Amino acid sequence: MKKLWDSPVPFLAYGVPYAYLGFWGHGETGGALANFLSIIGVITLMKWAYHKNSLKALFLGNALSLLVSCACLSVFGTEKWGGTFEPAAAFQMLCAAALLALAVQLVWWRVKRRTQKRS
Repeated sequence: MKKLWDSPVPFLAYGVPYAYLGFWGHGETGGALANFLSIIGVITLMKWAYHKNSLKALFLGNALSLLVSCACLSVFGTEKWGGTFEPAAAFQMLCAAALLALAVQLVWWRVKRRTQKRS
């Protein structure tokens, strides 16, 4: 059985708080660059997990990123964000974004598997 984390690089990359960084960039600067970089990071790690053929890595990595995002939210706060994400609280938006990202990754995974079986 192969080790899930052959290298510490993917583990450390999943430790990046992608959801928090996206919201931070939007809340602090009003720009979309942080959102774009967060999406690129999530896509890269999704492809790594697919290449490793490990749904376990996909779920654990996303859970780790969500936990780190929640920790960043509690440590750094959202005072400068104002009412950017009203009516939902920042924590609710963070969890919703992480779950949406996971759902998109799982749909992509399934579509990719089906297209591979057909060819």
